[in-house]
Amino acid sequence: MLASPETNEGIVASGISNGYHQATLLVLDPDHVSGASTEIMRPELQIHGMGVPHERFRLLFPRSDLNRDLYLYNEGLGAVLSPGRIQIDVKECWLTVPQGCTIVYGFDDNFNLLSADAEDTFLNAHKEYYSKNKVDHPFSSDEDAQFQKVSCLAGCNSKLVPVKTP
Repeated sequence: MLASPETNEGIVASGISNGYHQATLLVLDPDHVSGASTEIMRPELQIHGMGVPHERFRLLFPRSDLNRDLYLYNEGLGAVLSPGRIQIDVKECWLTVPQGCTIVYGFDDNFNLLSADAEDTFLNAHKEYYSKNKVDHPFSSDEDAQFQKVSCLAGCNSKLVPVKTP
């Protein structure tokens, strides 16, 4: 559960949005859990007869080049909630280590993005994959900046989650 100004509670769920082939994070109002997200990208996946969704937030996480080269999607792992901060790990690959390689995202209570950090497991898998395939492609600051572009399908005033700078 997540504290929020509206009702003091929220249900947080993470996983995969099949319609977008991207990791997702949802925040639902526990007093109004009904409806189904609108699947614009893949209408054939739309759940019918559920009514209008009541999502507080619906976020989609960008896919790395490594993930796009090897997999159909990335995956939102469990969210960790603490006072003033929400953290979600997004799994980008399943190659080198059992837990996969991840990007760790941090948000404040209003879902402003505080951080998006590639873990060493991701950086090592990226380096290993591209060196084995004889592609001169070191991980770059431009790629790192792409992780800051978290899409917001519901709950934000813009298409991207606002980035809060220190």
